[in-house]
Amino acid sequence: VAQPFGLTTGLCCAVGAFFVSTARCMRWTIIGHHVSHGGYDKLQRSHPEALPKQYKRGIFATGYRRFIDWLDWMLPGAWDVEHNKMHHYYLSENKDPDLVERNFELLHAMPLPSVIKYASMVFWMFTWKATYYSPNTFKELELSRPRSLAAQRWPKSRPRTEPLTVFDFARLPVQFLLRGEVTDALFWPVLFVQWLLMVIPMMALVALPAVFPSALGLASWWPFALPWQTAAMKGLIGGVIADM
Repeated sequence: VAQPFGLTTGLCCAVGAFFVSTARCMRWTIIGHHVSHGGYDKLQRSHPEALPKQYKRGIFATGYRRFIDWLDWMLPGAWDVEHNKMHHYYLSENKDPDLVERNFELLHAMPLPSVIKYASMVFWMFTWKATYYSPNTFKELELSRPRSLAAQRWPKSRPRTEPLTVFDFARLPVQFLLRGEVTDALFWPVLFVQWLLMVIPMMALVALPAVFPSALGLASWWPFALPWQTAAMKGLIGGVIADM
């Protein structure tokens, strides 16, 4: 497809990843954000024919519609709790889950040169949604449910306002075990499994470009000169780049 236009496959993949990334960002920041805030609810009541019924808070991306309206690293319901309620109602207070000054206290305290600390921001810039926002919004959702494991068994020595990242799922069990708090150490793997089940669909979406070449190649139906393994790898790389 690329060769008649004088383009390399790498450039086509990069352009494609850019457009997928832009569309995914717009679905969240323009559509999901506004709908979840109830921005279209009044319009739905006054002019019900103006928009499809799913563009309403409580319906949009709820249940099976998550896979149609807005599939991302966080559940729309989790984002509603974390952003709409906790962030906006407690803006810049200690209960604000997105209080940047508190969330980076550990980095501030590390005895590292400033250049390394600033360089680490590059990592968070490209991965923050999967490594920080996804587990942290899930944590806030579970804490808002009185009967959930997190609400009933949250370790007392761990402040509920502390941010939760994917790295904490590995760090905290060890930390609690070293302190002899075995029950609380077991809490984190269970919470991790719950979170993992929530993000598996998004992981599958990121890897989806690699699925088709792999399936065709394994079935010996791959029709192109390019090895299907190479096509699958390029598809996976494109899927990862599109998510950054």
